[in-house]
Amino acid sequence: MNSCVHIYCGDGKGKTTAAVGLAVRALGRGQKVLMTRFLKTDDSGEVRILKNLPGMDLTPCEKSFGFYFRMSEEEKKEAAEYYSHLLAATLKKAAEGQYDMLILDEIMAACKYGLAEEKKLLEFLKNRPKK
Repeated sequence: MNSCVHIYCGDGKGKTTAAVGLAVRALGRGQKVLMTRFLKTDDSGEVRILKNLPGMDLTPCEKSFGFYFRMSEEEKKEAAEYYSHLLAATLKKAAEGQYDMLILDEIMAACKYGLAEEKKLLEFLKNRPKK
């Protein structure tokens, strides 16, 4: 089976909802899903239910920095270190684990603001596991 890459981006609502819908379908078929969220907190509506679903591996948001446009330069630097590490750890886990789906929620915004290393993400996508 060939893997697919779905990219949901843009202003407005629905990006996370679309990704969560695909995750629920995959989980319903006994597949394993790894989801890491960027630029969010654990106080998001979907978190409570998702972390209790069999086959779901939901990375906790251990730090929150608020909205990018409200961050100081020092906070932006700290956020970039945190999210770059989070991305690297997630991609390593995805490559080593037996996951059927990987969701990187808000990764496009994290890359846009320079808070996650786009180059690492693109390299992973080019060489992603077949599954």
